[in-house]
Order: sequence, then C-alpha cells, then structure tokens
Amino acid sequence: MSKRAFVKLQGAGQRHWAGQAARIAGSGVVVALMVWLRLVALDADAWPRLSWSSALLTDEGFYIHNARNAVLFGQARTDQFNNALIMPALHLIQLGVFRLFGVGAIQARLISVVFSLLTLLALYALLRRVVSESVAALAVVFLGLDHVNLLYNRMALMDTPGAFFLVCALYAFVRAVQTVGVSPKYGKSAGPFRARWLFGCGALFGLAYATRGLALLVVPAALFALWRLPRETFGKPEPSASDVLEPTVSEPASSKTLAVKESKESIARARTNSGATDNADGPETENANRRAGRAPSPGNWGAAG
Repeated sequence: MSKRAFVKLQGAGQRHWAGQAARIAGSGVVVALMVWLRLVALDADAWPRLSWSSALLTDEGFYIHNARNAVLFGQARTDQFNNALIMPALHLIQLGVFRLFGVGAIQARLISVVFSLLTLLALYALLRRVVSESVAALAVVFLGLDHVNLLYNRMALMDTPGAFFLVCALYAFVRAVQTVGVSPKYGKSAGPFRARWLFGCGALFGLAYATRGLALLVVPAALFALWRLPRETFGKPEPSASDVLEPTVSEPASSKTLAVKESKESIARARTNSGATDNADGPETENANRRAGRAPSPGNWGAAG
C-alpha cells in the first residue's frame, strides 16, 4: 500500500470515529434533555391550558386516594370513592412506591416519569425491529420531546403507565409474528416461543386494561391484525438445516426411497458396462465367431443380419 493510500485510509477512519463520537454525544444530550424536562419543578401545578377541563387540578388526588389511605390509615376504603377498582394494577404500584418513599404527589408523579422513559425504550425496540434503527431513534426523539406527551408524563395519572403496557403488548405481538422457523439459541421448533410471545401480548393487554380502562379500545385492533395475517404465518415451522442434511431413522419412507434409487443406479451402470464390452469386440471377433459356428454377440446382432 502506498503512503498516499494509507494516509487517505487513515483519514477516513478518523472521520468515521469522529462521526460516531458526535452521534453518541448528540444522543446523550437528547436523552439528558428528555429526563431533565420530566424532572424539573415536578411539584409544580399542571399547565392550565393542557386541557379545557379543570379535572387536571383534581384527578391526581383522586387517583392516588386509595393508595394514600392504605399507607396512612391502614385501610384503602375510607369513603365511597375507590379508584383502585378502575386501576388495580397502578394502585398496587402506588402502594409499593408510597411504602418505600413516602406518600406525596412527587412520589406519585415519579411513577409516570419512570413509565414514560420505559415507554421510549419499548418504542425504540419495537420500531427498530419493524422498520429501522434510524426511524426508531427519530420516533423516540419526537415522542420524548412532544409537548403534550411530556406534560402528561409529569402527572400522576393513568395515561402514561397505560401507554407503556400498550407499547409493550404491541412489541410482544410483533415478536410473535416474526418468530418463525427454528430457534437458533435452543435448536428447537419456534412454535413454543411464538406461543409465549402471544401469551405475553395478552397479559400485557390485561395489565394495560387494569391500569387504564380505555386501553380496552385497542384490543380489537390487535385481534383484527391477527385475523388479517396469512394463515402460513402461524403454520408449521420451517425445518432446520440439521433436519434436512441429516435424515433420521424415524423416516423409513425416505430410507426406502434412497435404497430404490441406489438399486436403479446399479442396474443402469451394469447395463452400460455390458454394452461397452460387447461393442468393444469389433468386426474381427464377429468374423471369428462366424467361422467357428458361434452366434454373434447380442451387441452386434444387427450387423450380423
């Protein structure tokens, strides 16, 4: 390699690593901004123009009511308002957080903050598998910095945890559809793995409903997508390479077919060798046979006639 080519290659490598470092630094800045915007002044009131309704000023207190009562007073029900009946999954999460970190609005809002960041990770994993890594990163940036989404992620409501479970359910559904053939890790049929992903999808839909009742509206969409998929998607998995290259004893039909084929090939070779030997006798051998009164060889009957 010439010195000029070496210098050119070295410069290309340096530009590549510089680009990689810039992308990593830019990603770090964006992620830090997403986290900071969700945590800064977390004890502030909701933006008054976020909704036309004044419910945003009261709903947070309503939806931590039972968990607060259980931790402070030893019983969840102290009156006729029991939010745990419409959000049992989120109620259990609130109980755990309040018992570990104390009762308060900031602790309740931190639940939504954590779930919002986990939703971004789940969305990235989903779109990276379905579309591409660049599209997944762009979608995470748009959702993570979206004004309305970000403000709801800072509130102790049911929407953000419910959205997390819905995105995870969609990810499990995609994994179930894309799981075909044989598992490279375990060398077994992918059918059980597909069934586990489908079971996980249903369980996550159940958690989404137990967190936010309106999540039930998304379930028919998943069932419709499942119905519209080709039947071959959930058919018999493809055989592995070892199954194709190494026939097993449990397939007598294949062994019998192989034996018949070898027998036919042997007969064909024998006929070919016999014809070559007869044709090699030549006219001199046939003349000698006539003089001796012997019959000509079968291969030259036509010449003898």
